Amino acid sequence: MAFGIDVRSEVLRRALESLDPGIRTQGFAGFFGLPVAHQPFASDVVENSLPVLLRPSFLTCAAVPSEAAAERARVAALPAAERIDTAEAVLRAMSLTTDLAPLVLLAGHGAMVVSNPHASALHCTACGGYQGAVSARLLATLLNDAEVREGLAARGIAIPPDTLFLGALHDTTTDAVTIHAADHPAPAHAAALRQAEALLVQAGAPSCTTTTGAPTRGSACWS
Repeated sequence: MAFGIDVRSEVLRRALESLDPGIRTQGFAGFFGLPVAHQPFASDVVENSLPVLLRPSFLTCAAVPSEAAAERARVAALPAAERIDTAEAVLRAMSLTTDLAPLVLLAGHGAMVVSNPHASALHCTACGGYQGAVSARLLATLLNDAEVREGLAARGIAIPPDTLFLGALHDTTTDAVTIHAADHPAPAHAAALRQAEALLVQAGAPSCTTTTGAPTRGSACWS
């Protein structure tokens, strides 16, 4: 599971890895290397979901209003070669080129806030002050694409046919993680997905108290 780099995600990462030796996590830039400007459904605001010093190269938009697909975005007129180039660059930057697990979760982060003037600071700074789920879900869509995988294989990155990428959002105010499994329905991964969801709930639940009285996460106490 790759999390957007953020100190608020580090505790959850350590708790998650403590639950099962077969779990591996890593941190990566919250915009996942995708220079995207995104327009949410029924909104006239275009969100530049990338560091403010960079300029977006792709424009995406939410095409449908349903909750399961409210942010399922499509990249406008993006040719296959460019999709493959982007996927290769991101995977090599993340060092995810071999030994991929059957289920790979990509988690952006954000904060559950309402009418908070500091909301942008509480979301993802690597995503221009917006939540990081859009970039995570876009990358999952890119890496699940058969044409992209075929192109990656020709460049020495062979993604196993049973590997599924899913985007997610780590809510850093509650440590709840929402996995957007409806983006890529995969009945063969149902058991692995249920296990992942259960482990994430366990990792995000307060389990003990330190000597300072501060709550901790997961199966171990962090001093």
